[in-house]
Amino acid sequence: MNHVYFKQPYQKSADTMVESAVREKGQLLICLEENLYHAKGGGQPDDRGEIELCGKRVPVEGLVKRKGSTYVVVRDDPAFDDVGFGEPVRCLVDWPRRYLLMRNHTAAHIAMGALARLVDGYEPCGIEIAEDGSTCAMRFTGSAGAALPDLQAVEALVAQVVAQDLPVNAESFKSVDAARATLPTIFRSDPRLKFNGNVRVVTIHEFDANPCGGSHLARTSEVGKLRLQFAGWAGSDGVMSLCLSLENLNEMPDPS
Repeated sequence: MNHVYFKQPYQKSADTMVESAVREKGQLLICLEENLYHAKGGGQPDDRGEIELCGKRVPVEGLVKRKGSTYVVVRDDPAFDDVGFGEPVRCLVDWPRRYLLMRNHTAAHIAMGALARLVDGYEPCGIEIAEDGSTCAMRFTGSAGAALPDLQAVEALVAQVVAQDLPVNAESFKSVDAARATLPTIFRSDPRLKFNGNVRVVTIHEFDANPCGGSHLARTSEVGKLRLQFAGWAGSDGVMSLCLSLENLNEMPDPS
């Protein structure tokens, strides 16, 4: 299985074929040769969309990860009785939603990179993007007694990075230690996460680098304007939470 969104997050459709299919409780789980859809992980929700199979167009009801593969879940139908290896499939992603998720995820990386510069002893503790792609909760800690971040200063630094139109790329490293050694001044990672072997790192040119399997924009300028709000303490262990809100949600420029 090839995960198309890793290298081509702007691709909206794909013609591929079925590798395998499993029926469970009135649903058909399909493993595709070329997988267009990002499955929930790393704080980013499932993609949505449709597939065309056996002459029918049906909505994607969910995505399931199993043994390194992603299965597209659709409602079973008599038309799919003979679906098996080699059956042609056309996949279509819900592009407006995908683009919002990409904007939000990239915005979160920029904001966390800004926090890393402005919060003493900063360590990331994960993000959670809303299902509609409009907001993102970002969790982090600072050194003992660290003051709450100056949100105006964080927003100003984020706006600067957005305006600079920096390139956003994904790079592969043999290990997280290799990534940290290569990008020592901008690398950050949730210390609770353990990585084995190759790791995919999303980089914002000379500003931020973070292990991530999500879909991202090509340039920081596409993020647009955003607002930050202190959302409180996420637990008794000193974890702080900020809420990031994108503006101009209805403006959906199509970069391609």
